[in-house]
Amino acid sequence: MFTRIQPLPIIKVQADIKTLQRLKQNKNMLRIFNFREQHLSADLALLLLRLVYGYVFLLAGWGKMQQPTGWMPPESGFPGPLLAAAAFAELFGGISMLLGFLTRIGAIGLSITMAVATWYHIAVMHDPLINPTGGPSYQPALIYLLIALVYLAVGPGRISMDRLIAATGSSKKMVAI
Repeated sequence: MFTRIQPLPIIKVQADIKTLQRLKQNKNMLRIFNFREQHLSADLALLLLRLVYGYVFLLAGWGKMQQPTGWMPPESGFPGPLLAAAAFAELFGGISMLLGFLTRIGAIGLSITMAVATWYHIAVMHDPLINPTGGPSYQPALIYLLIALVYLAVGPGRISMDRLIAATGSSKKMVAI
């Protein structure tokens, strides 16, 4: 009635000594400092986008930090501590993006903030994706969310402080988060 499942054959993989040493050195590296080799033009595009994106959130976060618990009207329903957390996430995320330092951590905060903003525009405000009259829409929040998810997935690129930390820390043991 039952058939026995045959085990899969073991595939032997040969690796040279340098590859094994590199794997041993990098196994303790932080996941947030993981880089893929890519063409220089991709790194330049990531840098340009990161600088503009970071500047936008630095300005937005700074403005919100002037009244961290009161930058939205009370009718919004968001409690003050949540507003302060969003303001901090935007300010820290903007600085993080500008410097290319702890970029993936900054992208996590921006992703959460922009996911909530997108949800708020769709579910509460009932805004369209694009408003033909130029009124409110959830397009900017959605685009900012997607950009944060890109940086969360691929990192800041090679032209960043994260890359410098990864390059100098590869011979040292780093603590995992």
